[in-house]
Amino acid sequence: MAVRYNPKKEARTKGCLEPKEEYERERREFKWDIPADYSIAQAVDDHARRHPEKPAVVWESEAGERRTLTWGELSELSSRFAAVLMKLGVKKGAPVLHIFPRLPEAFIAQIGTFKAGGVAVPCTEMLRAKDIIYRVEVSGARVVVAHTSTADEVEEVRGHPSSSGVSAQDGFPCTRNAVRLS
Repeated sequence: MAVRYNPKKEARTKGCLEPKEEYERERREFKWDIPADYSIAQAVDDHARRHPEKPAVVWESEAGERRTLTWGELSELSSRFAAVLMKLGVKKGAPVLHIFPRLPEAFIAQIGTFKAGGVAVPCTEMLRAKDIIYRVEVSGARVVVAHTSTADEVEEVRGHPSSSGVSAQDGFPCTRNAVRLS
């Protein structure tokens, strides 16, 4: 006589929920408990004060290249980047388009944007000129931050008139190589 294992019966007899039931319960009962004044930028700086040498971002390419960004480095570089954005006129609530591949610099740009008071508008590095124009117009971004691998596409739209008649040259400054990790 063969004995068959029935995971559903086993789960019921042990008082366990099935994965789908457990997921549904967790989803129903989940509550965000985020303070009203929470700031990811402040959280980065707090971690940097307590654990400056601990890894914050560990990145590895498909080829096996590996880079680590510590909390201290993320805090310092994002603060420096925030200063660049503020010099470009970024104020509280200003959208800032980010066009980056998945690299540690994207984290620096995002946290720096938040420190400057801006709203990060992350975009894929696969955007072409027409896509960039569309996103600039829809988001209202007056600053576009592009990785060197995508900066040529951004440069192509500078001076291009938008549907509002404002040229991209007038509408946003493009930063190139604003953030570098050595």
